[in-house]
Amino acid sequence: IATAGRIETRCKNGGEWSVELKCEVPLVVIGGGEISDSSGDRSFEVIDFEGRPECNISIPDMRSQRTFHNILYHPNGPEILACNGLTSSGAATCDRWDLTGTNLTWTLQGNPHKGTYLEEMYTQLNSGSHYQNYEDPNPHKRYGRYAAESLTVDSRPVILGGMVNKEDSHQVTDTARVYDGSDWSSCKLGTKRAFFCAVKLQESLI
Repeated sequence: IATAGRIETRCKNGGEWSVELKCEVPLVVIGGGEISDSSGDRSFEVIDFEGRPECNISIPDMRSQRTFHNILYHPNGPEILACNGLTSSGAATCDRWDLTGTNLTWTLQGNPHKGTYLEEMYTQLNSGSHYQNYEDPNPHKRYGRYAAESLTVDSRPVILGGMVNKEDSHQVTDTARVYDGSDWSSCKLGTKRAFFCAVKLQESLI
């Protein structure tokens, strides 16, 4: 597969290329989850099916334990995101790990249930106003999310469905979240789903 950041190039004056194109053998990253009957985990392991010593890399532990969560690859970072899950935090959160090697620890990315800056401003302006039919496109800001599916489509991490929870309330949702590198935006599934599977068939479609 193409190496992140080395997918496109252009010919410069003098016949040189702006970026050296590269490809790589894909790796599988596994992290978090239940490791015993009563213990969650925050560690990672990397699987290389070619068994090459140079791919024996390590990823630092997440900031907290996560189960029923999502791990997403964002090639435009490049970075790995760990989002959602049954955690000690009430609202959903995402942590990020920089793949460039300049960031050796996980940092907080934000709340994936918050919308773009413009969406949030528009919601504040219409909250409690005379627009009685206004519907907040990001209604779960104070809710957690778990048992959702996640994919990276067209270089954008996507979180699909799952359970949204607040205190003792747990509800299946048809909402989905899309990450553009700074903000999360909303879209919807055709049916409410949780504890399901999804596969990417080609780069531009789910």
